[in-house]
Amino acid sequence: MKIRELMLSVAIAAAVLPTGAAAAMQESTNGTCGPVPTQSECQIATLNFPGGRLSVDVDIVRSWPFGNYRTTWVCENVHAGGVSLTVDKQTPDFAHLGMRW
Repeated sequence: MKIRELMLSVAIAAAVLPTGAAAAMQESTNGTCGPVPTQSECQIATLNFPGGRLSVDVDIVRSWPFGNYRTTWVCENVHAGGVSLTVDKQTPDFAHLGMRW
């Protein structure tokens, strides 16, 4: 299934912010947006991304009779600092977003 068929618009924005040397560690941020109150945009963000590899997960739980969608991808060489993930979804769908590093 092609991404454009999922009716998702995903944007990852990375702002270059000065950071010190980061120790190797695994962290994550996640969030859930649902139909109450009605939300067509779901966003998560962090200012603490150390740079490098960023794993992104997007799960959309669709209302009947539509099927659910799940997509995962990895971004390499992302700048350290602030990163955000924004998904435009249709209401009344739920969106579960996650970023791991």
